[in-house]
Amino acid sequence: MIKKSIELIVILGVILIFLIGCESVVPNIEIPPDEIVGGPGDPTIEFTYVPPYGSFVNLKGQVWHVKPADYKVAVYIKVGSLGWWTKPYWSTPLTVIKSNGSWICDITTGGTDEKATEIVAFLVPNGYSPPSMSGGSTLPSGLDENALALAKVTRS
Repeated sequence: MIKKSIELIVILGVILIFLIGCESVVPNIEIPPDEIVGGPGDPTIEFTYVPPYGSFVNLKGQVWHVKPADYKVAVYIKVGSLGWWTKPYWSTPLTVIKSNGSWICDITTGGTDEKATEIVAFLVPNGYSPPSMSGGSTLPSGLDENALALAKVTRS
């Protein structure tokens, strides 16, 4: 019985290591900074990996139809009745976009962030200072007005 339990733990550990090590489907290709990722089109932002509820793994995404060097990503999470929170930190509210359009944001930097039920990411121009959120019930309207695109997801 103990041997079976140990085998099951080892198998689950291997699966967990595999899942944590999986990278996004976006190729790790370097694109010159003056190039538009995905070519001309309407700017878009998407999640390529959303960590499951309760996880401490980073959020991953991709932007398209923009020059990555000209934009950043503003990420917010909603943690139940505690409201909306700036991620990764108030002191660094913007996530840098790599030259291939991919980005990674740590959304579990304090409190009970792993219990966030809503995640939203805004594609914003360089120079824009997104409002800091520390538990507000709604996101400020200025985000929608200044963002070129947004992605959002609900998890439980």
